[in-house]
Parts: sequence; structure tokens; C-alpha cells
Amino acid sequence: MSNYSKSTDFAAKDALASGDPNKIIKGTQINDEFDAILTAVNSKANSNNGALTGVPTAPTATFGTETTQLATTAFVKAALATLLPVGSVYTNAGVATNPNVLLGFGTWTAFGTGRVIIGVDSGNAAFDTLGETGAIVATSGSTTIASYITVYMWKRTS
Repeated sequence: MSNYSKSTDFAAKDALASGDPNKIIKGTQINDEFDAILTAVNSKANSNNGALTGVPTAPTATFGTETTQLATTAFVKAALATLLPVGSVYTNAGVATNPNVLLGFGTWTAFGTGRVIIGVDSGNAAFDTLGETGAIVATSGSTTIASYITVYMWKRTS
């Protein structure tokens, strides 16, 4: 995007004495000014659905801003980091890529390999402590229930 810079000092020409040949404004000077204005205007985004080029920048809004203001990548990254704080568990049923690569933030370590996540239940001694591990086989009569789905799990550590 270019900005217009005037190349002819018309006010200085006005200040010259009458009869000074430099006081005359030439058609080429006017043409050069119009060409420079045209170049500057054509390099600006159209205010009605204009496409930006290069690497446009914008101020980053504070977290929690709920306006029609543009959201920068820094704002989005900060919002995601707030939604997935340290201690969060990320699961994906088809992609083994570390969430740091996918989301662009945090330190994530493989978590719960070969295990199933179960919510804390203070009324059940097997599930009453956060981070507790163990093994339980569910049975119904003489049938062992062994239904599972394999997913990739990552825990955010920083």
C-alpha cells in the first residue's frame, strides 16, 4: 500500500514574482500529481469488501472484547489459551499431532496412554481423587463389557 506524496510545491510557485518562468504550472506537473494520487488510491483496500494484501496489522484488543472490531491472531491465540489453561486435556480421534503445533501455544505432553478418562466422583472410592489411576472391568451377568474408542490425549503443562 502506498501513500500519496505531493511532488510539486504549488504554494512556492504562487509566492514567486509575476513573470518568473518558474511560477508557471506545467501540464506534466499536474499529470504527475494525478498519476501519484491514482497509484496511492488504487493501492488502498476498497471500503466495500476490499481485499487486503501483504501483512496487514491491527491493534490487538484486550481479552473479553465483544465488539465488531477485527480480531488479530494474537487476540485469538490469547483467547484459546484462556479456554485451554494449564491442566487442560486435549483429545483428538484422528490426529496425533501435538496440540502446540495445531493450536500454536502451550507445552503439551502425551497423557493417559492406554487409559480412559473418568470424572471425579467423591462418592466412589475408585474415582474420588483427581489424577487417580486404576483398572475396573465392568460386567453384566456373565458378560464382560469391553467397549472403547481410541483417541490421542495431551495434557497442557505450561
